[in-house]
Amino acid sequence: LKKIPVLDLSVNKKRTNLMFETDAQLEQAKEVLSPFLDVSPVVEKEKKRDPRIMINDLDHDLLDKEILLSEIVSGKNESIKRLVDEGHPVKVVHVNTTGRYAVIQVSPEVRKAISERKDKLFLKLRQHSVRNRFYVTQCFHCQRFGHVAGSIYCPNKDKSAVCAFCTGDHDTRSCQAKKDNVLSRMKCVNCDHGGSKEDKRHAQSHPASSSMCPFYINAKVRLMESTSGVTKEEKNMYLTRAWEDLRGKRLGRLAH
Repeated sequence: LKKIPVLDLSVNKKRTNLMFETDAQLEQAKEVLSPFLDVSPVVEKEKKRDPRIMINDLDHDLLDKEILLSEIVSGKNESIKRLVDEGHPVKVVHVNTTGRYAVIQVSPEVRKAISERKDKLFLKLRQHSVRNRFYVTQCFHCQRFGHVAGSIYCPNKDKSAVCAFCTGDHDTRSCQAKKDNVLSRMKCVNCDHGGSKEDKRHAQSHPASSSMCPFYINAKVRLMESTSGVTKEEKNMYLTRAWEDLRGKRLGRLAH
């Protein structure tokens, strides 16, 4: 299956489950594996997650989940209030009191209503701009994306941690090369071990935690694709900008 991207893999005593992004890739895998194994293709449409948005520059008296939620669904945001009254959810997921921002999870219908208002919300006496929030989960133990440290999906859960800065078998926080900012020791474990030939060549241009890592970029795109209401234009804009920045870094036009 080297030429057929496998999105996810899980193994139990009786079977191995492989997940592919498209039906065409599923059929390709079936043709490759059927002569050797008992293959049963199952097409499941992934349930999309509700969108999340970020609100910045909040007043200090709005840095409380209940107060903030009350303001969002107030009469000043009439279309949102109407949708909430109809049963569409709005949830304050996180409030950062230091950075004065909040992350809100809403239904696709509420997100559309906010978009129609040019991504503006009225809170107290001010109008706030909002933007989509895509938080890519990364394991700080193995440095792979899609799960957190301690998860059963971590391939290194019974092994030593992998450093995000130098790929050493130690916790990133204790990495002396990182503390001393020794850039010659920096290397992304994902690009070094699992990337293409070009990724391997440029593995020392960034740590595994970089948002300019091709593995991070791909993980964010998958997150965008699995979120309701995200348009192809928004995804393609992000991809174009991210790959242009990545190429610029590899050509030496951007600093570490």
